[in-house]
Parts: sequence; structure tokens; C-alpha cells
Amino acid sequence: MKFTPKLIVTLLGLIALTSCSKPHNSKQAIHSELKHLVNLELDTSKFVVLTDSVHNTEGAFDLDYTWYANIRFDKDYFENVKKTIRSSANFNTITNEYDKKWFSIDTSKIKGVWHSDSVFLEYIQKPKGFKSESIYLSIDTTSRELNLRLIHL
Repeated sequence: MKFTPKLIVTLLGLIALTSCSKPHNSKQAIHSELKHLVNLELDTSKFVVLTDSVHNTEGAFDLDYTWYANIRFDKDYFENVKKTIRSSANFNTITNEYDKKWFSIDTSKIKGVWHSDSVFLEYIQKPKGFKSESIYLSIDTTSRELNLRLIHL
């Protein structure tokens, strides 16, 4: 088979087109993960992304990483988010991962619960043995900022 310059250019063009990846959309990634992780549905037009970064764990044998995301809600929309969280099942019944009240909650149906103190709304992940993904999620009600740290082992 003879490779002509036109064929080579065509092949290089095809390679370039197929290797292009879709650009990362921070808002959509955060929206999707919060929906999946904690069943919190957000309107992507109602917040701004302040931080979205992934840090790989050096020396790990597989793809261990920590994902940090920080967003700030629009003022009016934030009131809706607070209302949604405060009306969620088992809101404020658990104060930490080791709370004995977990025994009275059907954890087969929930991934965690929301807890509130004077400043923060905090998501508390249900206790389980070895966690392949640990979620640390809080919302500062004074700054309207959501902070997510997801550790994947």
C-alpha cells in the first residue's frame, strides 16, 4: 500500500478528531456528583464554581485521589437549597458518624443525613466498614459556600 501525502494528512486529521476530548464542565460534574452522592439536585445556573481540583495520591497502587470542590450559591437560590436540605429525611437526627442513633435509621435506603449547627449544614455519611469513597460535605450558611472533599481509595 502506497501512502500518499493526501492519505497521510487525512489519517492525521482523523486521529486528531478522534483524540479530542470534551472539555471538563465543572458545574455539570459537581451537579452530577452531588446528585449521585447525596441526592442533592442543584440548578447549575444558580451557583459559581470557586474550586474544582483533583489531587492524585502519590505512591498509590491504583487510582486513589481526592477531589475538592467549592461553590457559592446565588443569594435567593440558597434559601431554596437550605429549605430542601432541612426537609430531607432524618434531618438533624444524627450529629456524627459514630452516633448510636444510626441503629434506628434504615441505612439501606439512605447514604447519609444532614445535620445543622448555628453556621453549617453538614452531610454525615452513613457508617460502614471500609469506605472506598469518603464524603466530607458542608455548607457555610453565612458565606453560602458548599465545600466538598471526596476521597476515593
